[in-house]
Amino acid sequence: MPKEYINPDSLFRSLEYGFSQIVVANGGKTVYISGQTAWDAQRQIIGGTDLAQQTGQALRNVQAAVEAVGGTLADVVALRIYIVNYRPEQADAVGGALRQFFPKEERPASTWIGVSALAVADFLIEIEATAVLEINAHTQGGLTIQTIQQTVPILVPSHRSFIRLFLIRAVAHLEFR
Repeated sequence: MPKEYINPDSLFRSLEYGFSQIVVANGGKTVYISGQTAWDAQRQIIGGTDLAQQTGQALRNVQAAVEAVGGTLADVVALRIYIVNYRPEQADAVGGALRQFFPKEERPASTWIGVSALAVADFLIEIEATAVLEINAHTQGGLTIQTIQQTVPILVPSHRSFIRLFLIRAVAHLEFR
């Protein structure tokens, strides 16, 4: 899905910190991913007391979640990052992980929030994500303009134009609601 990453000169240069100021996404399927932490699939903390390592595991979990619904990290448009007892000197640990997972030209909009604690005492960070995935044949039951163009020619020749127009309007309605 085409997304627009905007970093106007009127706002501070955020790309070097691992995020974009603004991301615009049109249409698509919006996916809301619950806060991901440093737990692996067996509920073991990855990274111990190292914020950078815990951030990396949380982002791997975000990646696994978005991939579970057919997307990629490129579909992530926003992050909300909760950091226990955040101090400015910790910015490099979090920003470094963000830069590793998201290419410079496609970094999601982000908000960093310092908190006193998270659900488990050993969690240092929790990352929520919002992704916008392209609507395609898989999300619309296989009905696409390409499918219609392949199907219509086998219909009765005198009715092809009417049916083609009807089906294209039906697909447009599905794709733009």
